[in-house]
Amino acid sequence: MTQKGEPDVTVLRWGETPAGNVTGRVAWASAPGAVFDLVITREGLLIEWCARADDGRSLSARQLRSAPVGAMERAIRREVASTSDVMRDYSRLMLDLGARFGIDVDRTDAAESASWARSLADFAERPRTGPSGRSDRSYATLAALYVRLVEEGEQRPIHAVADRLGLAKKTVQNHLFKARERGLLTSAGRGRAGGRLTDKAKEMLSGDDQAP
Repeated sequence: MTQKGEPDVTVLRWGETPAGNVTGRVAWASAPGAVFDLVITREGLLIEWCARADDGRSLSARQLRSAPVGAMERAIRREVASTSDVMRDYSRLMLDLGARFGIDVDRTDAAESASWARSLADFAERPRTGPSGRSDRSYATLAALYVRLVEEGEQRPIHAVADRLGLAKKTVQNHLFKARERGLLTSAGRGRAGGRLTDKAKEMLSGDDQAP
């Protein structure tokens, strides 16, 4: 979200490199059709940035000179801070899944972990989506959170997921139904809480499945 008085920039996505630096892709309203990629240290030092148009062309010299790189950097840092709790929760989730389901967590690098954490945050920020919906990977992440709560003995896992993400219980039920439809989560039986991650979901969470 753009802060008052800041240029109109939007963080499209962010992640982490294996070295622990933050990467971000940003759009700027004054350069439609262009994206800006930045790499920032955890301490807030800008390491590099570059810009390109969607069709692969370079931006004009005037656009490059006037690009609000500082505002882009601040927007990325705000985005990282806003999802830090989700990142920590996801890290614990990955460790639990690795131990319980044999998922090779070591094969999932920091940037991929940030992507999965972003998937959980996206459910909280966008309970509903357009016609294109969400990817299988996103539903696999939500299903993993649900399964972890079930395995921990949570008596009302759907309510717990809803509370964790700030969603309505019915919304979580609908998301889990879609996860089952997509072959990511098994059913424990009509009206019963539970289920298991399928092999398809485990492959996605371990990084074996490279589909978007």
